[in-house]
Amino acid sequence: MPLQYLMSIKSGEGIHRLQDPNYTLLGYAQSWALIYFLMENYQTSFLNYIRDLRNQDTKFNADRDQALFEKHLGKKIPELDKEFETFVRKIMVERIDQETYDFFRLIRQPS
Repeated sequence: MPLQYLMSIKSGEGIHRLQDPNYTLLGYAQSWALIYFLMENYQTSFLNYIRDLRNQDTKFNADRDQALFEKHLGKKIPELDKEFETFVRKIMVERIDQETYDFFRLIRQPS
């Protein structure tokens, strides 16, 4: 799920409207991984973003929020997306042995 898409989902309410329960679970998992990634690699910038976000109008505006996010992190979303994907893949490799990963990856593919 690209970060651009993930960041356009309106809170938990929006994630439940993804229709496919597997995609909803992916959204939750990826949201957790994104926070972990940001706290590991951009902690000060991310916390400053959160502080500024609290001062914004409470009505959700994905474009405004993403622009603020990019301003604080000093990178565009597509650039961060590449870093994030590498980070998530590394977590998977470190935490799941190859045989288990292949089993769960293949179980979802059509026959």
